[in-house]
Amino acid sequence: MRSIFQIPIDIQSMHFTQGSKDAVAKAPPEEIRSYVWFIAPINTDVIKFESYEVDSDAGPVTVRFYQVQNERDDVIYQGAKQLVLVADEKGKPFVPTRYFTDNKGHYPCTAVEVRFSYKLVGDLLQRPDKPFSEADRERMELLGPEPMPEKIAALVATNRAIKKYGENKGRTISASEVTALVTVHEHKAAQQPLTKTISLVTTENAFKDAATEYYLGSAKDTLTLALASLRKAHPQPPTNEAELHALVLSSIDQVLVHHIETRRLIDPFWDGSRKIKVNGQEVEVPRSPKGETEI
Repeated sequence: MRSIFQIPIDIQSMHFTQGSKDAVAKAPPEEIRSYVWFIAPINTDVIKFESYEVDSDAGPVTVRFYQVQNERDDVIYQGAKQLVLVADEKGKPFVPTRYFTDNKGHYPCTAVEVRFSYKLVGDLLQRPDKPFSEADRERMELLGPEPMPEKIAALVATNRAIKKYGENKGRTISASEVTALVTVHEHKAAQQPLTKTISLVTTENAFKDAATEYYLGSAKDTLTLALASLRKAHPQPPTNEAELHALVLSSIDQVLVHHIETRRLIDPFWDGSRKIKVNGQEVEVPRSPKGETEI
C-alpha cells in the first residue's frame, strides 16, 4: 500500500530531567557514577543475559544484558508513560508515548544497562585527572558539542562487550537503532540518584516514524482481515434493503470503528478546544466540528 502520509513537523532529541543538574555539575567526577538504560535491537533468543566488564578511555564499564518481561519492568516506559507528546488539547493529534520507545510496547525484549564508574555529563566523559585536551577542544570547535554523549558512550561500551564476548552473534548496534534511553547520575557514597534524564526521539525521523506507525501502522493488514470477515459474513451481494442494511452495519463495525474511533482518525474532522479572553477573563471554547471545505 503506497502512502502519501506526511508529518508537517519533526521533533528531535527531547530530554526530560528530574533532580538537580547543578548538584551533578558541582560534584567531583570521582564522587559520581552514571547509568544508562536502553532497549537493544536484539532478539531474546540469541543472547545470554549476563553482565560483562569492558574497558573505556575513562575506566572500567559494566554492561548488563537482561530481559524485560512486561511494561512494569520497563525502565524507559515507566519513566516516560506520563509524558504527553505533540499535543495535550482535546481534538488535536497526539502519539502515545509507547510509540516513541524502541520496543513499541512489545514484550519480552532485550534491555541493556551500562554502568559507568565515573560521571557522564555535558560535552565530556569525565573522570578524575583526565583534563580536556587541546585535541578535544579543536574537535568541539569543528563539530560542536556531542548531542548525546551518554548514548554514544553507552553504545560504544555495549558494542565492545558484544564483540569481546560474542553476544548477538557479534552483530553490533548502531546509533540509529536506539531512539530512547534513560540516564541516571548517582552519588556513590550516599547511593542517591541526583538526576534522572529520559531521552526520546534521539535519531533523525524518529518522530515521523512513530507518528506514521501509530496512524497507519498495520492499516493494510487490519483492513484486509476486516474485508475477509465481511465476505465470510456476507458471501452474496445484498438482494433487498434488509440485507443491504446488515452489510452497511457490518462494514461500520468491522472496518470503520478501528480506524476512526480507536485510532482517533475522527480528530481531523474537529477543531481543538482553545482558550480566549472575554472581559479580561480566560474562557475555554470547546472543540467543534470543522466545515466541509476545511476537512
